[in-house]
Amino acid sequence: MKKLLSIAACMLLWSACSNDEAGPVRPTTPYQRITLSEVITPTDAQTVNWSQEFRFVNGQIASCTTTQRFGSEEELFTISLQETASITDAQAVITDDEGTTTTYLLDHYGMATEAIRHEAGGDSRTYRFSYTTHGHYRRLATLEEYLADTLFAQLTFTEEASTNERLHLIQQIGSYHQTFLLTLQPPQQAAEEASPVPPLYVSELYPLTLHTTALYGKLLGEAWPWVTAAASTEGTSGLRTYSYTFTATGQLATCTQSTPEHRTIHYQFE
Repeated sequence: MKKLLSIAACMLLWSACSNDEAGPVRPTTPYQRITLSEVITPTDAQTVNWSQEFRFVNGQIASCTTTQRFGSEEELFTISLQETASITDAQAVITDDEGTTTTYLLDHYGMATEAIRHEAGGDSRTYRFSYTTHGHYRRLATLEEYLADTLFAQLTFTEEASTNERLHLIQQIGSYHQTFLLTLQPPQQAAEEASPVPPLYVSELYPLTLHTTALYGKLLGEAWPWVTAAASTEGTSGLRTYSYTFTATGQLATCTQSTPEHRTIHYQFE
């Protein structure tokens, strides 16, 4: 009997070790494609049709294509940039068609802890990331950018623990320093499954703008489960307000920024 128990214990131990060696369990995206689009109409320039398409294979980010179209029907111009992603257990490599490559080192959860960006012009930047844990979700807490081993830019995210309806962001670029406050729509107004993408305002802050593909690919943690109702800058009276529409199935359809300038982002999930 003791021998049988010993064999059973060994089998359980072997099974546990096998699971550990199976590789990190990464968050996945339940779509094959997510597309953002916007018609930009400047007062002193031509209308631009902008789109950004993220493609996923087996739940993991595979590519991102950003396209701008402008001009007349007789002469239409197109500018496009494609990034492709290659992901293994230990790292993710994202390369664009201009020759810039960013290599992310991944932890056991599949989240980037460090990255180095080699730009086509020869410059290099390094990054460090940290996260906060919310149940079984991990979300971005800090992003640091280093130039020649010197801290140049930083983003810090802090959620109000009492309500989780406010997100504080501190942005530092060189000697420049700003604090932002985002008011979030609570879960009962925007279901968690209705916001599978990062908040628009957050994803447009430097240096996160250099990691858009990794952000949408969940290499930098899960998206916040709420949508942004308003965003303000500490020390100013300016306020950006947002409204949303959803499909019959609860998917995010549009995000409209009403102030200070009007813009509408369309979302499509396939």
